[in-house]
Parts: sequence; C-alpha cells; structure tokens
Amino acid sequence: MAEQQKYPRVKLPKSTLSWAYLVNPDTKFNELGDFKANATVPGEIGKAFIAEVLQPLLDAALVEAQEEAKSKATGGRKPKEVRISEFLPWEELENGDIMFKVKRKAKIVKDDGSVQEFRVDLIKPDRKIFTEEEKAALNIGNGTIGIPLVTVVPYNMPTQGVGLTLRLEKMQLLEIKEYSRDSDNEFDDESGEYEAPVLATGAPAGDSEFQDEEAGQGYTV
Repeated sequence: MAEQQKYPRVKLPKSTLSWAYLVNPDTKFNELGDFKANATVPGEIGKAFIAEVLQPLLDAALVEAQEEAKSKATGGRKPKEVRISEFLPWEELENGDIMFKVKRKAKIVKDDGSVQEFRVDLIKPDRKIFTEEEKAALNIGNGTIGIPLVTVVPYNMPTQGVGLTLRLEKMQLLEIKEYSRDSDNEFDDESGEYEAPVLATGAPAGDSEFQDEEAGQGYTV
C-alpha cells in the first residue's frame, strides 16, 4: 500500500456495544494493550453501510494490491495472485444484525525502542469530551449505545490477503449501561431503568465530528 495514502475517517451507524475496552485497554492477548469494542447495528443499516462506504474502499485496496503485484512481476513472470482476506472487521450474526469490530493499539514500540502511547477520546451526547477524571469513573458494559469514529486502514498481508481495519479514534457515548459482575448475560434487562451519564459543568469544548444530540442511524464519511 502507498505509504503516504490518506485514510478516510468514518462515523459508523449508532451501535450497541459489547466487550468494550474504551477506558483501560485489553491486555489479555497483547501486553501493550488494545482499545476495542464490538459495535452491532441492525442488518439493513449495517449492510447498506458496508455496500456504500466500506466495500468501495476494499475494492480500491484490492486494485492497488493487484497493480503492485504486477509491477513486481518482472522478467515475464506471472503476477502473484492477490485475494480478499477472510478476516474482515465485520460479520453477520444469526439474527441478521451486523457486528463491526473496531480497535486500536494502546501502545507501540518504535524501531528505536521507545514506546508511543495512544488514546481513544470519549464524547458525551452533547459533543463535550469526557475529561480524564470522568473517563476513569466510567463503567461501560454490554448494551451501551455509542457511535464509533474510525480510520479505515487497508492492508495487504501475504498470509491473509487484502483487507481493512477499523482503527478506533473516538467514541460518542449516547447511553451508558454499566457493567456488573452480578448481571447474567443470558437474560435481557427488563427493568426499564437507566441513568444517563452526568454531564459535568465546565467540560471541554464540544467535538465537531459528532452531532449535538443523540444522533439517528445515519452515518457520514
């Protein structure tokens, strides 16, 4: 892939989050940590988003990889076959919903041995940014409603093929369902009770990449 390519930033549709590591990174499989979440949307909306936004980017990445393979096939050699990866960052669930997998590394080790840290900004419904103190107090559980903002990054790996990653940049939290170890995930919460996150006074300025309201199911590129 071209090193200087400008990757698009995209807002996903309003999603129901699960297994969200947005405040503290998940270090189970990567000791440096990953910020991540599964973002599930209704099937019709998810399929439209894939067809209109993600599939054209995937097709373009495939064409670029094929052209690169041709340029390396010198001396009359046949270009190396390039294929689409089987491991794309979305899947259709049994009920027809589409689940997107968004993530980003919390830290990377540079060539000189230094460590670079990253963060995921969390945004309130009114577009104000959660302060670090407010973030630390959040307890984000399955069923939280949010809008992920991602950078769509293509890749071409010899072992997998051409694919896309949805690198998480920010998350607007519209409704927070708190995580509890006492909750049983095999049952739905039928209590009808929910407390919206408290908006602190004097909060940082609003984030212009999100709507100043609980946005609908739409998305923008």
